[in-house]
Amino acid sequence: MSQGDHDDLEALFASDPQGWDALVAALADDGLDDVTLHEDELMGHEDDDAPVVKHTGKPKKKRSNRRQELIYLRSTVSQLEQQLTSLKAQRAERRESPDATDVLSTVWQQLADRQQQQREKTEQENAELRELLKEQIDAAKRLERLLLRSSSNVKPSVSVQEKLMPTRHLVNPLDDVAFEAQLWQALLDMYMDVDRISQDSRFHAQGFMSPIQASHLSTDSRGAPVIEAFEARLLAVDYRETAKAVWDVQSDYIRDVPATILHQEVNASADISRRYFEASLAPGLGKGQLRLKMLSRRFVEADRVVLTDIVLLQPVHLDGKPMDGVYVQTRGWHILRSATTSPDGSPVTYRQVYYSSTPEVFDTTTTLVEDPVGALTNFVLNRVQLRFDFQYQMLENRLVQNLANLSL
Repeated sequence: MSQGDHDDLEALFASDPQGWDALVAALADDGLDDVTLHEDELMGHEDDDAPVVKHTGKPKKKRSNRRQELIYLRSTVSQLEQQLTSLKAQRAERRESPDATDVLSTVWQQLADRQQQQREKTEQENAELRELLKEQIDAAKRLERLLLRSSSNVKPSVSVQEKLMPTRHLVNPLDDVAFEAQLWQALLDMYMDVDRISQDSRFHAQGFMSPIQASHLSTDSRGAPVIEAFEARLLAVDYRETAKAVWDVQSDYIRDVPATILHQEVNASADISRRYFEASLAPGLGKGQLRLKMLSRRFVEADRVVLTDIVLLQPVHLDGKPMDGVYVQTRGWHILRSATTSPDGSPVTYRQVYYSSTPEVFDTTTTLVEDPVGALTNFVLNRVQLRFDFQYQMLENRLVQNLANLSL
């Protein structure tokens, strides 16, 4: 017996004291000194030429008892060997599967790393903004001196609102009240489809504990492009706290986004949120201006929280080209429930996010882009990763803020 088998056998006896007692009972016998057993007999064979062993007392009865003990001993040993094999298989399986404690430790470490990276990035951006502000102040002072010396009149510039709201031949979906009422009903219909979304096999392709983030481009029955994006990951926080943080982000004013917010409106109640904003893209994301309307609903169940949202995104112009007459409708599901993976019983959230985006055309008479649908599809598809990273970063920031408020 190897040392590993010996250790496994000790572990097995520790978990099965009855097996140990049975083995001891089979080996311990008052008449052991009065009888001699040959090797062939222990193996279940009899040799006619073997020397006769004299017994004291009642030999036939003792020999019968001994044979029963040997049969029982063989049966016990066989059972122990089977349990030992099972124990080895269980240990091998545990070694191959990821440890839940390690997974949660990794989740916390990744959160801390992202917070540190964001802090360093913010400090760098603040320094750049201070330098830019200083340059703008100097430029404004120079312009002021120039205007004071000039006698010519300056024509007023076109307002941002006028740039964002050009004249349209058809009703813009972002401004259509009747269309918005249909979208509120669509949010309820989306909730009825949440089980199909949560059970999508793509969420479980890499296992329960592995983060998943992917996108897919296909076409619908009309031949229009459809962009699917899904994400799943664990958070070392109770799912109710995570759901509250998600809702706080979706029902609050937009902050710290990679864009310049020109205008925004927020109307939110207990489980309904409506947001509208106009923004100019930040450098590095392309030149452009956007209008966006987001409608959200929250559904609190006994063991999970579901959020559905519909986003209408309309580019006013991209890369210097007007994009009037087209927009993207994105439907999203956010599913948050408890994940029983922590060995010490600590709360863990399993978060699933699914988006389906489709470009739509409502007016073809105003755009100057040759293929506005294709341009808009590429714009959305190339920013799927950015959207996931940005939304998850906002969620983490809100969770950290809520935890800090609890500790005060």
